[in-house]
Amino acid sequence: MKKLRNVNVTAFLSFIGSTILGLVCEYFYGLFDKDFLSPGLRVLIFSGIWFIIGIAGVFIIKFCSTARIDYTQTKKSIVEVSNNFKLTDGSTLFAFDEDNSKIVAAEGRKKHSNVLYYSLSAKAYLNWIDYIYFLYLRSLREKLQCTLIIGLHFPDHIKECKNLTDGKDIPNPDADPNGLAVEYDEICRSFEENARKILGKNVIFYRETEFYKSNPKKYAESFRNIYNSFILYFAKTNSTENGNIDYSTFKRRISHMESSFPIWMLAEKYRSSRLFVLDNKVALEIWDYQPLNDIRKRNDIFFILTNSIVDKDGKRINVHNKNNVINLTDTPDVINEKLGRLSDNEKELLISLFLQDDEVFTHAAAFYGKQDPTPKLSEMLNMICEHYKFNKAS
Repeated sequence: MKKLRNVNVTAFLSFIGSTILGLVCEYFYGLFDKDFLSPGLRVLIFSGIWFIIGIAGVFIIKFCSTARIDYTQTKKSIVEVSNNFKLTDGSTLFAFDEDNSKIVAAEGRKKHSNVLYYSLSAKAYLNWIDYIYFLYLRSLREKLQCTLIIGLHFPDHIKECKNLTDGKDIPNPDADPNGLAVEYDEICRSFEENARKILGKNVIFYRETEFYKSNPKKYAESFRNIYNSFILYFAKTNSTENGNIDYSTFKRRISHMESSFPIWMLAEKYRSSRLFVLDNKVALEIWDYQPLNDIRKRNDIFFILTNSIVDKDGKRINVHNKNNVINLTDTPDVINEKLGRLSDNEKELLISLFLQDDEVFTHAAAFYGKQDPTPKLSEMLNMICEHYKFNKAS
C-alpha cells in the first residue's frame, strides 16, 4: 500500500507540474505565434510532453539512486533464515547451494533487487509440508525484501489424464481436455487463496500455461529441441538391462526438465535482478547439461536447496500421500485421526517446524513446557487452522 501511495503521489505531482509548465509554454509561445492550433489544444500538447519527461525523469533518478544489493549479504541472510528450519537429525530443511559459486564473479556483482521463485503442483488441499515451505518463503521474502513468485504446475493426475478418486489416480482414456482445464483452474484458484493466507497478498502466482505463453517462439523453437533431446537421453539412461524404462525416475527427470523453462523465462524477464530458485537437489542435475548450464550462468540463476524430510535416524518420512499426511484443509476429526498415526519423533519434528510461524505462535515458550507431543501438536494444529481459516478441501 505504501508503494501504491508513492506512485499515486508521484503521478499527481507530475500532473500538476506538467500542467503548470504547459500553461507557461503556451503563454510564451502565444506571444509569438497564435495561428498554430487553438490555445487549449496547445496547452494539452505542452502538458503531455512535460508529463512524459517528468515521469521518465523520476524512473531514471529512481533507477540510479536505488541501492545495489550485495550477493554476500544476500547469501548470509538466506543461511540465517534456513538455520531456523531444523530437522530431527540436526540438518536443515533448506540450504544455500554452494554450487552457486559456478556463477562467475557473483560476489563482485551487485543487483538492484532479488527475486525468489518456487514452483509446486497445485492441489485441492493444503498439506503441512507446503505450509512449512510457505512459512520459509515468507520469512525469506521479509528478510531479503524481494519479489516472491510461485509457479503452479499441473497436478500429476491432470497431466496424465487420470481421474482422482479418494487420493488415487485412475486411468481415464475418455478424458476431456476442456474439462481437465476447468478442473486445473478451480484447483489453482482454491490453492492460491489458501497460500495467500500464509504468504500475504504481496505474492505473484503463475500457472503452467502462462509460462508457455510468455515466449511461444522460444518455447516452440529453442526449448522443444532441448526438451526432445533430453527425453531421448533420459529414456536411454533409465533403461534396465531387459530394455524396460524405470518410469518413476524417468517421469521425475522429465518433470525437472519441464520446470527449467519457467526459470529460464523469469531470469530473462528480471535481468537486473538476481534470481533465487527454491528446489530439491535432484532437480539441479539437469542444469549441469548444456545448453542449460550456459543459460544459468548467463542469467545469474541461483539455487536454494530443499532437503528430504527425515527422522532423527535419517530415515525418510513419506510426506506425499494425501491420505496419510496431515492436511490443514482436513476436517478436525480427520486431522486427529492422522495425528494418531504419527510417531513421537514425527510429532516433535512438526512441532519444531510449526514454531517458526511467528504470526501464530507469538508466545512459543508456552509450548516448550509440555512434555507429551500429542496434545501439544493437536493444540498447535488447532491454532494454525483457527488463525488462517483455510478453505476446506471439497
